[in-house]
Amino acid sequence: QSVAMRTGVAVSDEPLAARAGAAVFSDGGTAADAVTAIFFTLTTTYPVAAGLGGGGLCLVYDPATRATTEFDFLTHAAARGGAYAVPGAARGFYQMQRRFGALPWQRDVAPGEELAATGFPISQALAVRIAAAQNVIRLDAGLAAEFLDESGRPRPAGAIVINRPLAQTLSDVRLGGADGFYRGNAAALILAYSSAQGGGITAPELADYAAQQQRARIIDSGGLTVALPGPSTGAGAFAATLLETLSRLSASQ
Repeated sequence: QSVAMRTGVAVSDEPLAARAGAAVFSDGGTAADAVTAIFFTLTTTYPVAAGLGGGGLCLVYDPATRATTEFDFLTHAAARGGAYAVPGAARGFYQMQRRFGALPWQRDVAPGEELAATGFPISQALAVRIAAAQNVIRLDAGLAAEFLDESGRPRPAGAIVINRPLAQTLSDVRLGGADGFYRGNAAALILAYSSAQGGGITAPELADYAAQQQRARIIDSGGLTVALPGPSTGAGAFAATLLETLSRLSASQ
């Protein structure tokens, strides 16, 4: 769903997150503010698409300098190996919002925190994903308590659910910035769980995680100027190859 405002358009997989982004625009926020609010709302309302344990890539265009910056905050393998990767999302959005945001950090994180604490209706999109993943959800007590009813069936669209542990973590992030996740109570829980499951994440590599910032790669394709992630990421390599192939096909016709 997308919600148009005078200063931009907020687009998301889930309606409450789109509304959170649009509200940021109406408060004078930038695109960096809007996408930060959308992400933290999605961690609550559509966790199949966004989560604090994940990572990502963002490209930010600055009209003042006409430059596009790539923020790479993908997860990476722990130095000691194991099944659990070092998460990058909270640090990546924090660094991006601090550089390009116009609103207080707390304003961007608050919508997701509030929905987790007070409850939100399951969207039709989330209900479909819950139904498809119900057998996996049953294996996790926390997920099952939130998204399955007392008989173990998926909760339907419109049902109100609450996630107070997530609300507490988002409160820590809102008040402490990225360190509220990487050095606080959330970090202790991550390290304890990773260790118990044979993971190799250490406290220093979690605390010291930093997003990489660099100029985005700019190419011309079909008369358009396109900004892409660098070739060191799979997404960047794939996108560049795809556009170059399309350009060659167009030129040969």
